[in-house]
Amino acid sequence: MAFKLVERNTVPVTVKGKIADENGKTEIFDFTLSCKRMGADALQDALKTEDRNIKSFMADVVEGWKGVHDATGAAVDFTAEALDQLLDVPGLAGLAFKSYLEEQGARAKN
Repeated sequence: MAFKLVERNTVPVTVKGKIADENGKTEIFDFTLSCKRMGADALQDALKTEDRNIKSFMADVVEGWKGVHDATGAAVDFTAEALDQLLDVPGLAGLAFKSYLEEQGARAKN
């Protein structure tokens, strides 16, 4: 099958993981971020910025989400403040970053 050389501006990024609740019980989660897709040169330049951390990088590329809920189970609207709260959960920005790098580029077919 041929490769279609077309501009792909966004990419869905599924983030999966687990976190302990207040009682130490493991909760499994997954949600999808809608992210800006970057070309190889732009990605390399963005990663070279010395004062940038993973949280700020992800804040720049995430444009929306699905599957993020509050404690009552209601969907949380995507806002910059809500994204900051999500990315402030220890380890979560790193999981999202790893998933972003895996999903936004080409990879081998299984």
